[in-house]
Amino acid sequence: MGLEKFSFYNQLEPDAKDYLRMRAQPVEAPKDTILFFQGDVCDSVFLLTEGAIELISQTQDEDILTLYKLEPGKQCIVNTASTLSATEAIATAVATTDIQGFILDIYSLKDLAQKSEAYQSYLFSLYSLQLDAITKLIDSKVKKLDTKVLDWLYAQNAKEVQITSKELASKVEIAEDLLLTILKSFENDNIIELYKNKIVIKTVV
Repeated sequence: MGLEKFSFYNQLEPDAKDYLRMRAQPVEAPKDTILFFQGDVCDSVFLLTEGAIELISQTQDEDILTLYKLEPGKQCIVNTASTLSATEAIATAVATTDIQGFILDIYSLKDLAQKSEAYQSYLFSLYSLQLDAITKLIDSKVKKLDTKVLDWLYAQNAKEVQITSKELASKVEIAEDLLLTILKSFENDNIIELYKNKIVIKTVV
């Protein structure tokens, strides 16, 4: 059937396994199909059995970030989290090949989680492993932005740079809320001092 590719499948209780077989609807889609967009609230999960899917996210400064590539037998944390919590998906899912799999609607997903301790355990492991990987990826992205901001500040060749956070965000093409987080980290590291309309550079790193 294809569901046996998922590590949780053989761990399911007999009733839960029968329930999943009954409720999972087989689907196929061609390459370049968009399963859901960033910002959508998903109402089902897609269980991939053949092909590949890429999860991409557009940051506030319009950079495109590949979160991860989904392979057969892996359940998508972005899709699952959006479905279970009724919140916006943090990425867009795009089929990079022709794909096959199964759709499980939100009601069946929740019922399965309630019926099966094995599936509950799988969901917990899914959250911990994939969210950790996504967090590390985003951290690396922020570190690159750190360098971008510092390079701009040092390029001014001045001890004091007369600029507001809004103006600096526009200069370096970074969302202002993210820029403020970066600047605060610089201040905590004693690299700069922040004022309303200026930045004092204390340390060259």
